[in-house]
Amino acid sequence: MFKGTNKKRTITAVVAACSSMLTEMSFAANTVFLAQFNIMDSFTATMIKRAVLLLGPITVMTCIERLGRRKTFLGMDSLSASSLLMMGVLGAIQPASDGLKRGIVAVYILFTYTYIASFGSIMQIVPSEISHISLRDKTSMVYWMVSDVANFAATFLASISPFDALCRPGRQGRIHLRRHERLPPGLGVLLLP
Repeated sequence: MFKGTNKKRTITAVVAACSSMLTEMSFAANTVFLAQFNIMDSFTATMIKRAVLLLGPITVMTCIERLGRRKTFLGMDSLSASSLLMMGVLGAIQPASDGLKRGIVAVYILFTYTYIASFGSIMQIVPSEISHISLRDKTSMVYWMVSDVANFAATFLASISPFDALCRPGRQGRIHLRRHERLPPGLGVLLLP
């Protein structure tokens, strides 16, 4: 499993597990992010988000048959990146009115849908397709173990982070992490709530 071409395949599965958990869990799964906008009840907003999330796998299943994997995932990835960019643009406008906050929440819900329809679904498929048939079960176990560790890191360690930038309102805490330039590159992503 860790020799030759199987080593590359296992490393690809580990990268897929880390990127799936550390990107989605630290951002798209947080009700706290919605609560900080104080626009609507965070439970209601989360339930709306979860209802929209149901459309993600349905979109993938219907579009892959008609369009193919590449077109489906590239299209949804582009929408996912665009929604993140739009959320950043809306978050940078000051002063933040209620209309802007509602726009950020709407784009946030769009982001979670496009994430599940793109990166979220493909990262679950990668470990089962890249490994050799005789190593498929072992590679899948490595994937899920790394995924659980990354899930723990994104969920629990972010809440005990000592950095004051994480205590700011949602959009500011993510944007102003550059104050901590002494952090190694990429570490700031692990510390996001």
